[in-house]
Amino acid sequence: YSEAFVKEIEIFHVELREFFNASGLDDTAQQVANEDGSVRPAVDKFLGLKRSKGDAFQQLLHLTELRKAVAPKVESEQTWLRLDLELEKYSFVLLSQIAQGLDGGGQGSAD
Repeated sequence: YSEAFVKEIEIFHVELREFFNASGLDDTAQQVANEDGSVRPAVDKFLGLKRSKGDAFQQLLHLTELRKAVAPKVESEQTWLRLDLELEKYSFVLLSQIAQGLDGGGQGSAD
């Protein structure tokens, strides 16, 4: 296929996902950072840790900082609300990883 056709399909795919609110956490965070540069440092730090599969506790700390940064706009902006919901869902993944790490250590267990 031609390069122009492929580019148009990629744009259409993104627009379709946005229309059905199917954008994932990374896409939504980038979109919010593009809309408001004040949250870009928090978005970049969090996504950098997430993509590098950094320490779950550090990811959770930066996820929480990002949620604090977006909280004021959540009530009025749909994309920001979607980001907050995606962050909340991912926080449960991180909490599960942290809990597994605590359980796996065996230190302080009653066994």
